[in-house]
Amino acid sequence: MNLLLARLLFILGSMFIGYQTATSGGSSFIGISVGALAAIIMILLEAGLRKVSVSGLSSAVFGLILGLIMAKLVGDAFSLAPVDAGLLSRIRVGLTLIFCYLGMVMALRGKDEFNIIIPYVRLRRQDQAQDVVLLDTSVIIDGRIVDLCKTRFLGGKIIIPKFVLRELQQIADSTDPIKRQRGRRGLEILNHSCPNYD
Repeated sequence: MNLLLARLLFILGSMFIGYQTATSGGSSFIGISVGALAAIIMILLEAGLRKVSVSGLSSAVFGLILGLIMAKLVGDAFSLAPVDAGLLSRIRVGLTLIFCYLGMVMALRGKDEFNIIIPYVRLRRQDQAQDVVLLDTSVIIDGRIVDLCKTRFLGGKIIIPKFVLRELQQIADSTDPIKRQRGRRGLEILNHSCPNYD
């Protein structure tokens, strides 16, 4: 679904809810306007949160849940003491704010270790640039790239551009016997290590 379509549907839904709310005791035009305004404000807030990563948001939510649990436990401990009900409710609110803040801050600081807290969960942005290794003609002819690939020393995706393949083919078709041997050796290395190259 397109993002623009989702936003339009959200605005229309908010306007409908505003209309339904206003018909029970007010002007329908005011309800539609308030619904549309609320939807636009939410869309602007969402656009402002574009730089927030999923990893950071997940860590913050995890810290918030942990803070709520800690606040509940400590608040229950305070309820065992002979404390006035009004004072106890204020203490609970204060503890909730403090522990939620501390939990979120600690989780955001340690968001890189989030997969340690919850095993087998590793969050990664989909738009991260993948490591790419470009090979040129001399590296392929040299032949040591095969050993580097076997030992997994090179990380990321290995790419051989088409102009490098054309250059290897020209060298393999050369009239000079030394160049021809080097070009054929490079093509043999490619056929041996990655037979499905284009």
